[in-house]
Amino acid sequence: MNGNGGKGGPQELAEFFASLAENPALYNDYLTDPLKTMRSANLSEELIGAVLQGDLHHLNKKFSEEFAEVIILGTIVRW
Repeated sequence: MNGNGGKGGPQELAEFFASLAENPALYNDYLTDPLKTMRSANLSEELIGAVLQGDLHHLNKKFSEEFAEVIILGTIVRW
């Protein structure tokens, strides 16, 4: 957990993205309202902000420092 109560680690975000791929209804919710969907998944505001801004550099840097096995590469689907 981070300071705002949401999950802020790379593992949580990786699991969230995996769940989008595995759950078409959740993916549709994400496309409709990504902010609400990520908050419902209890992701940290820092991660949510980076995802919504499409800030792959920030995400890769944060994750390489905290969890070397998870690197986010590619495109983030934004609203």
